[in-house]
Amino acid sequence: MRLLHDWEYTTITIEALVKAIQEGITLPPRPIMITFDDGNLDNYTNAFPVMQKYGFNGTLYVVGTYIGAPQYMNVEQIKEVARAGWEIGSHGMTHPDLEKLDLQTQNYEIVDSRWYLENKLGLPILTFAYPFGVSSCGVNNIVYKAGYIAGMSIGATPDQCKSELYNLHRFVVKGVYGLNRFASLLPWWGDLFFLPTETPAPVNTPVPAQ
Repeated sequence: MRLLHDWEYTTITIEALVKAIQEGITLPPRPIMITFDDGNLDNYTNAFPVMQKYGFNGTLYVVGTYIGAPQYMNVEQIKEVARAGWEIGSHGMTHPDLEKLDLQTQNYEIVDSRWYLENKLGLPILTFAYPFGVSSCGVNNIVYKAGYIAGMSIGATPDQCKSELYNLHRFVVKGVYGLNRFASLLPWWGDLFFLPTETPAPVNTPVPAQ
């Protein structure tokens, strides 16, 4: 987050991206979306304060049945991050692979989860993130008919376009990534002064037998 701050990135919501694509609204310089899936408790205890420190907002995709479960965020915590400017979206009711479900269960996961979250949280739920990044034309169509304005998938490019509103691209960023690997995913680089040199971990070389 400090690197993004030093390189002058500005966080935007998925709603803002959709308006930019559909209506041509101007986005800030170096816009970036930072999303978190599942609603894990560490999104609140770890990520939220760090993001606030650097003036960033994120998008939290929560699973309906996970809310309030051990190691997951509760209603009040989700509402707190929403009041701070975060966007809240649906990640389904139970986090299944949607492609393995029948139509009725797909509707439960996509359509019912939006109704459930909006009523439980008292917040607008405008976008859907596909569990495991898996979707299809049929699944995308249910997301569209459910009234979501966009669907989030996993992709290999930072480019977004109107024909892919229900398959918007995201990069997976893992905790084991060093800053250089993280920076390689970014579309804009800033001053390399802010990118520290990373020393590879030492390799254990076996000692020859005496």
